[in-house]
Amino acid sequence: MALQKAFDFFVIGDDPHTSVKLNRSNKILEFKLVGACMCRTGTMSLQEALALLGLRTYHMKEVLLNGHQNAWCMVDGGEIDQLKTVLSAYNANVDVPSACYWREILQIHPDAKVILTVRDPEKWYASCMDTVWSPGGFEFHWSWTILPMFRRLQKMSKMYRERFLMAASKEGDVNTLPKKTVIEAYERYIADVKAVVPSKRLLVFKPTDGWEPLCNFLDLPLPGKPFPHINDADELKKIFTIGRWVCMGLWVVAPWLYLISDGYKRKAKVF
Repeated sequence: MALQKAFDFFVIGDDPHTSVKLNRSNKILEFKLVGACMCRTGTMSLQEALALLGLRTYHMKEVLLNGHQNAWCMVDGGEIDQLKTVLSAYNANVDVPSACYWREILQIHPDAKVILTVRDPEKWYASCMDTVWSPGGFEFHWSWTILPMFRRLQKMSKMYRERFLMAASKEGDVNTLPKKTVIEAYERYIADVKAVVPSKRLLVFKPTDGWEPLCNFLDLPLPGKPFPHINDADELKKIFTIGRWVCMGLWVVAPWLYLISDGYKRKAKVF
């Protein structure tokens, strides 16, 4: 039985109707800050900074910790009310996939302010291609599909990338499109935010700007700590490398688990 469960989890367990853990605290928080903050623009540093200011912030890692992959696919399918549920235990959001739905989040929380994190487009592109959008990352590499959570994550990630790339997604994905096309999508994203959000409600921000503009924007006092600067690129690459090897090992082990489990089943029927 244990072997069968292991096989079901690693190989079969991709149920599109898997229930997700939404708002484990059951406490609904006032949403204060909509993050139009694409990946690799200092979102980890910003999440940590907002935590020091008392804001609970939704980041891509929350998707994995809470099993929200299917919920975001439902959002993309038009079930916008899912946003209320997914973000109900948070005061703010940064990073993908939520950053690709900043308009919808702002419609649900019209009194919230908006933060747009920016980075030099060339450096942003290089960082993305070296980490989250690299061929070996969990959004693309075949080995990760041994685990149901990553099959769902790859489906969700394809969805947010298509939304980010807009019409260009019909011609390819981020790692097959010309660099110029992906950078243009990034620059268009920034321009769209600036065009839609009134300047009084928008903070265009880089982590190197530090505490003052962020605290002034949120009407919060300056904390007595240095602004966090988290460079997680090397850590991400290390995680991706270890994860790939583990998953490739699971692909080798899983068929044997199935055969052993099937053998136990047959013996059980005989007796």
